[in-house]
Amino acid sequence: GFNGSLTIPNSVTTIGNAAFQNCSGFNGSLTIPNSVTTIGYEAFENCSGFTEVYSLAVTAPTLGTEAFANINENAILYHPVSSEPSYEAKGWFEYFPQHVGFDGKCGDNLYWKVSDNTLTIFGTGAMYNYSSNYNPAPWCSLNPAPTSLVLEEGIKYIGNYAFYGCDGFTKVYSFAETVPTLGTDAFANINVNATLYYPASSKPSYDDKGWFNYFSKCIGFKGKCGDNLYWAVSDKVLTIFGTGAMDDYEHNGDNISPWRKLETAPTSLLLEEGVTHIGNSAFYCTDFTGSLTIPNSVITIGN
Repeated sequence: GFNGSLTIPNSVTTIGNAAFQNCSGFNGSLTIPNSVTTIGYEAFENCSGFTEVYSLAVTAPTLGTEAFANINENAILYHPVSSEPSYEAKGWFEYFPQHVGFDGKCGDNLYWKVSDNTLTIFGTGAMYNYSSNYNPAPWCSLNPAPTSLVLEEGIKYIGNYAFYGCDGFTKVYSFAETVPTLGTDAFANINVNATLYYPASSKPSYDDKGWFNYFSKCIGFKGKCGDNLYWAVSDKVLTIFGTGAMDDYEHNGDNISPWRKLETAPTSLLLEEGVTHIGNSAFYCTDFTGSLTIPNSVITIGN
């Protein structure tokens, strides 16, 4: 049977009735090009393996009955952010409660979006190449400029001059354990005070590929402490960053928070904006000193 990802060719305008019905073997992404205007009834019914669906159409394609029935309930729909009303009106969000708008493409299978002063690059493969003058990256002209950059897992190559002169960034998060190759001057003239966060286990590879040449401060994060939260320790400061809820822990036993297992305990705690829940027993019996600021994003604090 079918497996992997599925990309519909640009020449297709209509995806026929039951075209991929019961093709549950697909276990990657589905990409629907801008040329598609109609998706027939039961076209992707029971395609439960797709984890991401990229619809590039500026005008949302019309859906037939049960077009995406029984698709993976955790699948995320990515669509042009300016077209959200069209996708909602045509019933796409009934199939995809989790949906994310993107601002544009920056590679054949890479996309970018800006939200809450954060530029996020996501998708798979290589980024386009840019220049420092006649063909700058699209985010270079944003006003106000984003202050954080998130590079998600799946990026293989950072294009020439991709972030040249982006001096507004104060934090750059690269989540790729397979380290992307850097094009010419990819981060040249970036903010000299910007901090790079990267997987600590991949430090040699980030060093070999030249990432540390662009950043005066580089912090390797140790691991995850939530679905989209991470933790790092530098200069005895424990930093929690990312978005969403922190995992819950126990005050003793096997499920204590991972930073309590460190040989050298951190003495300060920094919770960054984006954390929504502080987990049960997360900082039980920790010897922090100084002040603690609870960010505005926090909604609940565990037992």
